[in-house]
Amino acid sequence: MPANNKIAIHATIRAVLLYGWAFAVVYLARSGHIVDYVASGMVVAVKLAAVLLATIGAYQLYTAYRVVRKRALPVECDCEHSPASGSLLTHTFVYALLAFPFFLGIFIPDPRPGSAGFHTHGRATQTAAFGDTVSRQAEQLADRLAQQTVIQMGNEHFAETLQAIDRFPGRFVGKSIEASGYVRRAPGTKTDQIFLAATSGSPAPTGMLVELPQGTAVKNGIRVLVTGRLAQKDNGGKQVMFIRASAVKETLDR
Repeated sequence: MPANNKIAIHATIRAVLLYGWAFAVVYLARSGHIVDYVASGMVVAVKLAAVLLATIGAYQLYTAYRVVRKRALPVECDCEHSPASGSLLTHTFVYALLAFPFFLGIFIPDPRPGSAGFHTHGRATQTAAFGDTVSRQAEQLADRLAQQTVIQMGNEHFAETLQAIDRFPGRFVGKSIEASGYVRRAPGTKTDQIFLAATSGSPAPTGMLVELPQGTAVKNGIRVLVTGRLAQKDNGGKQVMFIRASAVKETLDR
C-alpha cells in the first residue's frame, strides 16, 4: 500500500478513537455519570482533557485530508520511523486496546438496581466480570455503615455509600443519616421532594431521594445538609430508599 494511503488510514483511525473518548467524556458529563468514574475533584481536569483529545483528533483529520487531497507527507520526526511504521498486528493491538472500553460500555448490560436512589450512581465499578467482587465490597461497606449511630454521607465516597444503602436496604431502614450534596429537581417531582446529588452538574433525577419537612422550600442547585432517617417506599412499583428529612440547612459550596 502506498505510504500516503497508510498515513491517511492511520490518521483517520486515530481521529475516530480520539473523538470517541472526547465524546464519551462529554456524554458522561452531561448525563451526570462522570462522578461514577472519576473523583469529583478531577472532573474539571477530565473535561479539559476531552477538549485536548478533540483538538488532537482534529489535527489527525487534517493530516489525513492533507495527505489524500494534496499528496503531502507529514513532517517525519527524528526517531527514524515514519508516522505509519509498525506491523499490522502491532497497530491492530494498539487500536483494539484503545477501543476495548467502548465495547464494554456498549455490550455489557447496565446492572444498576431499579431504585431512584441509585438512578445514576453506583455503577462505577460494576461489570459482569467483577460483579461478585463489587457485591462483596458493597456488603462490607454496608456492614460498616449500619454500625454507625448516624450515617455520614458527603463528598467522599458519596456514590459508594449510596450504592451500599440501595443494595442492602433492610440494614438501613430507620437509621439516622446526615447527608450533604446539591439539590436537584426533576420535572414532575413533588414540591416536597428533591434529589441530593454529589455534584452541582448532576442532572435530575440523580442521587438520593429526599422528602422535605412540611413547609420547607429549597432552591435548585444549592448545597444543603440534610438530617433525617432512611426509609423505604414504593415508587412506580419498585421499592426505593429515601431520606425522610427532619431538617435541611443550606451550606457553603465547597
